[in-house]
Amino acid sequence: MLRRAFFGLGFLFALAVLGAPLQAADDPATKIKNGVEEFLISIFVDDPEIDLLYALSVEPAGDWYQVLIQDMKVREQGVVEDFPIGDVTFLVKPEGEVDYRFKDVRIPEEFRAGSLAEGSAPTVLRIGLERLNGVISSETEELSELDFLSRNFLFDIEKPVEGGAYNEVHQNTIRIAEMSIALTTEMTGENAASQGVDFKIADLSVSASDQRSDFGIGELSADFDLATSDFAAESAKMTKVFDLFSEAEEVDDQILLQVLRTWFGGVDNTESLSGEFRLQDISYDDPETKFAMADMTISMDAPEAEQDLITISQLLSVRGFSLSKPGDPVAESGLKLLPRRWTVPFTLKRYPMAAIHAAYGETFAQLSSLDLLSQGSPVVGILQERMTEIMLEAGTIMSFDGQSIESDLVSATLDGNLQFDANNPLQLTGLVSAEIQGLMQLFEASQSVQDPQVAQQVMQGTMVLLSSGETVPGGQVPSVTNYVVEFKPEGAVFLNGNQVHPPPAAAQ
Repeated sequence: MLRRAFFGLGFLFALAVLGAPLQAADDPATKIKNGVEEFLISIFVDDPEIDLLYALSVEPAGDWYQVLIQDMKVREQGVVEDFPIGDVTFLVKPEGEVDYRFKDVRIPEEFRAGSLAEGSAPTVLRIGLERLNGVISSETEELSELDFLSRNFLFDIEKPVEGGAYNEVHQNTIRIAEMSIALTTEMTGENAASQGVDFKIADLSVSASDQRSDFGIGELSADFDLATSDFAAESAKMTKVFDLFSEAEEVDDQILLQVLRTWFGGVDNTESLSGEFRLQDISYDDPETKFAMADMTISMDAPEAEQDLITISQLLSVRGFSLSKPGDPVAESGLKLLPRRWTVPFTLKRYPMAAIHAAYGETFAQLSSLDLLSQGSPVVGILQERMTEIMLEAGTIMSFDGQSIESDLVSATLDGNLQFDANNPLQLTGLVSAEIQGLMQLFEASQSVQDPQVAQQVMQGTMVLLSSGETVPGGQVPSVTNYVVEFKPEGAVFLNGNQVHPPPAAAQ
């Protein structure tokens, strides 16, 4: 039943992938009709228990062609009632030699399925489609433009309570006030292109009465920009990856190996890549846990990805973080140790992306089995070792400059640069400096904690940090404790000038 309920949503997005069948006839109307027919048949080609019933017509409408899929319904063996979808309409027209532009997609406002009388889950799916327009290639099945907007999305499912009274149900509901996707493609050369993707969800809420939990996101957004020197090759690669996943009855190691061979095969045509993923006003609430976060941002920027050695900048930023669990002695101690804000920039300098891409391609081509889905797979280790060798040869630098974390009592910063050790690629060399503010104030505050076990744990941990660093009393401001960690060749590690690994006795 759940599969039938999701069919409406899947069909909505699949209207954008009519693909290669549009080339099957001479006149546009027949091409379009054949393409829609083949697509609808392909949805259930591997499921003999399901039939799709509909009436299809394609008529000229000025420069466009009006497609009407009428009275569509899904019939499943062993189910008393058909799942009605209703009428679906959209306009489509050829654009250029291989592209087709579609617009004004209209679908039923709501899909309903199931009933308690059948012993199944009553389901309501409301997509709230307001806009779905775009351009698709009939050769590569790739979208070059997409403009999608829905409002007041609802997925609601009721589950009978096991052992409960008649008509007693659990209510699980997903609501989205607004969801939008925008894809643009600009040809910047004979075969070079720049693509941008913007995705946004506003006011998402998930409630589950059987788990007595509520989850919400004020806004989820993603923004990615990609420039490629060979748009046709990258489109063909994406199409093959999509086909491998869509045609597989089960995603196993062999399918994953084929996908990775496809993705890393040939030359990496990426010229630049940047993106940002952001979550705002996140909350989770159940009887055991309360969680909230005002903002989380993850970003990445590789502006000159076509160079042999590039710089990749990444950033994780979190603000307004809170977590509470009733009965947690540390949380109830009043110390407020949980970080409420942290910023974690990380930069790779002189990163050999093209060489690593080629090495991965060679590795996957030589493997007869990926064996990634089983425990103890050696493949991950092989890839890590190969990547380390290439980064060592390139002189890749890992920079941690500007990292910071902050709670109510304590804050810390971290700066440094590390490289792989030329004598031992499994070890690092370089210098990292850290500064912790407020350790002495934390030690004093821990003495007033009523739970003796919590007080002892905090005091012991604080004393270890204080004794390991060089503390400058702050007087009226929080104290500052400094640490300098030096990773030397051959594996020696020094903390503020003192060797800590291997221990001096062992080193002798």
